[in-house]
Amino acid sequence: MIVIGFLKLQDGVTEKEYETWLRESDWPVARTNPSLRDMKVFRVEAAGPGPAALKDPPETAPARYIEILDITSLDELRADLRSPAMREVFEGFKHLVKDPVFVLVDRIL
Repeated sequence: MIVIGFLKLQDGVTEKEYETWLRESDWPVARTNPSLRDMKVFRVEAAGPGPAALKDPPETAPARYIEILDITSLDELRADLRSPAMREVFEGFKHLVKDPVFVLVDRIL
């Protein structure tokens, strides 16, 4: 199962702050969760209505970061997110990211 997150930074939070937290706080804890097979995070560098129209800077993008989680199951992920360690990670997440949107997707091609 794949979960995709679209993330925008809170006002005043820098990319360096978020990326440092991601590497030093989120990833070390998240990778220990049995439900997580893989995690990738991408910084959006350009956005546009199609590949030929990509422009820099990416202010028009729906998110500054895109997070892709390969999980064993949604129930197992939810159980992992209730752990004390992940609750602490989530507190940091809430202070760095605003209005996150996560979607569960099913590959069709």
